Amino acid sequence: MPPRRAILETLHITCLALWLGVIVMTGLFAAILFPMMKQLDPTLPGFASFPHDHWKIAAGHVANRVFTIGTWIQFSLWFICGATWVAIAWDQSVRKLRITRSGALMFTGLILTITTNLVILPLNGHLKSYWTAAAKGDTTTALAEQAEFDRLHHLASPAFLAVAACILLCLGIAAISMSRPRSLPPAKP
Repeated sequence: MPPRRAILETLHITCLALWLGVIVMTGLFAAILFPMMKQLDPTLPGFASFPHDHWKIAAGHVANRVFTIGTWIQFSLWFICGATWVAIAWDQSVRKLRITRSGALMFTGLILTITTNLVILPLNGHLKSYWTAAAKGDTTTALAEQAEFDRLHHLASPAFLAVAACILLCLGIAAISMSRPRSLPPAKP
């Protein structure tokens, strides 16, 4: 493999792995944060007129920042993966699985974009409405927004798992496309 391609492939695969790591770590972060915050059972002065669980509000504020940053990082890594792949595929000698790798990377970005637009952005909207209503003591609106958030939240884990599965597919295809062709044993007469 020429040095230029080796550098680009390394950068490409590193970004795919980092992207997968962002998804895993944000999910792990939330899985640790929410039970911990529930156990701490904080009372938030800014939500004193809201008689329900303040731990969800406290954990949600922290987790929302982490997920927002994670989403921005994911799109940045997708862009870098795309740019490195274009630079790799530009070389006419790269023929093995070129269309498959291109399609897998585009499909992964599509799934990320759909997840962001159909799950993450609506979740954030309901979350902010929930917090605003809870801060004002409007329990009815807060609980209605929380119910809508919970309804959509059930889609978040499968959506992130779909993105992660697509990234794993991209990593697998990249590994196969970089493998050396096997030499066949000599034919027996």
